[in-house]
Amino acid sequence: MASEYSSVKFRALSVAAVTAGYPLGAMATGLVAGQLLPEYGWRSLFVLGGTITLAMALFVYWLIPESLQFLLEKRPHGALVQINKILLRLGREPLKKLPRINAEHCDGSSGVFANMLALLNPVNRRTTLNLWLTFFVCFCTLYFLMSWIPKLVVNAGLPEQTGNYAFSLFNMGGVLGIFLLGSLATRWKLTGLVSFFLVSAATGMIIFALAPRDESLLLVLIFLIGLMQQGGFCGLYAVAAKVYPTGIRSTGVGWAVGLGRFGAVIGPAVAGVTIASGVSMAGNFYLFAVPMLLGGVLAYRLQVE
Repeated sequence: MASEYSSVKFRALSVAAVTAGYPLGAMATGLVAGQLLPEYGWRSLFVLGGTITLAMALFVYWLIPESLQFLLEKRPHGALVQINKILLRLGREPLKKLPRINAEHCDGSSGVFANMLALLNPVNRRTTLNLWLTFFVCFCTLYFLMSWIPKLVVNAGLPEQTGNYAFSLFNMGGVLGIFLLGSLATRWKLTGLVSFFLVSAATGMIIFALAPRDESLLLVLIFLIGLMQQGGFCGLYAVAAKVYPTGIRSTGVGWAVGLGRFGAVIGPAVAGVTIASGVSMAGNFYLFAVPMLLGGVLAYRLQVE
């Protein structure tokens, strides 16, 4: 939706602003949990989270407009009225009647299964598989870092408070990195930027592994890793939104993120085994820099402006 309602120039920035909610939410949750848990227990987090989610469902239903492309192509009951309401909100003149849509301007998708099959047709297959693998390897490293940063810092002999600081700085860097990439994407090629950010994150992880156990230095490095890693990773959402036509865009992004989340399971699980086996913090950072580097190479191959 953010992609469709954005100009081409600012599309990546718009998608980045939306996906920045993820690390912002992670930071906010840590702060809220610190206040609620001692007084009200763990159940209070579920009550609060569920209440906010229900409220957001109402917010989405009432305030976020339907896709104009969907209304024009599928033409559900009352499509003209809905389109004119959206156009008025955008400061545009309303339509007197629905325009004719030429067959060649439609993507030809007719339903969920048709959209799924369209992702793997000869035109989209290579891009789709490349995108899925890119999300998978990036999820592996992202969730390794999200799940194990505090524990690894403590295992390295630093105070528990430093581990919490490291986790917060990782997410703070992520927020800044997302907006930085989105801003730069208004001037430079999107996949080139995503690739640069991901490769830089992998390089930062190797530097982190080699660095002396100085608390201030490690916190600065983890902040920079978060900036580059999460900035590049969230840029993939913008890439996914650009590589597919409107009719299968949501399906394409959904499948890429959904299948990529297998990496979110496998990455932390592998790290759990290596940490239990006595692999050091440095060793784990070396290990998970590899999928991050691979993600940078795969992102570059997508070739999206």
